[in-house]
Amino acid sequence: MGAPPACVISDNAGTISKAVGDKAYNHVRDIGHSFGLCLQQVYEKDENFKSF
Repeated sequence: MGAPPACVISDNAGTISKAVGDKAYNHVRDIGHSFGLCLQQVYEKDENFKSF
């Protein structure tokens, strides 16, 4: 308590990322959210995947 965090783990939310960056903390993005965003970009327009 009273010391800055060694790192901050969060999703890719812009508001949190900006706040962490403003404080110059070490930011580690949650791999589940990051990977999910990659999958979304690949499959969000795939009709076969959407119907599945």
